Amino acid sequence: DVYKRQDYLADTTHLTCTEHGAYMLLLMSMWRNGGSLPSDDKSLARHARCTKGQWDRMRPVLIGFFTVTDDAITHGRLSVELTKQAMLSNDNAAVVKRRQG
Repeated sequence: DVYKRQDYLADTTHLTCTEHGAYMLLLMSMWRNGGSLPSDDKSLARHARCTKGQWDRMRPVLIGFFTVTDDAITHGRLSVELTKQAMLSNDNAAVVKRRQG
């Protein structure tokens, strides 16, 4: 969707190529893990596919995109999209069930 791409680009124009890649990898991992990741830096570095030193340098810029608690990090927009996806999936399952019987 064009609006979503424009939002993403507007929010990330200040990122370096490496920061952009790490951010995307974190978002993809977060999506696959139900909307959150552990908030420890070693784990986040692994999800971003970088060394702990690289993560330590990028963290001040990237962490601002996330909500951080003691246990996990989440991302507001990603959480909204996951909820929409779950509702769509439930709606589709209900349609299939009605058609089957």
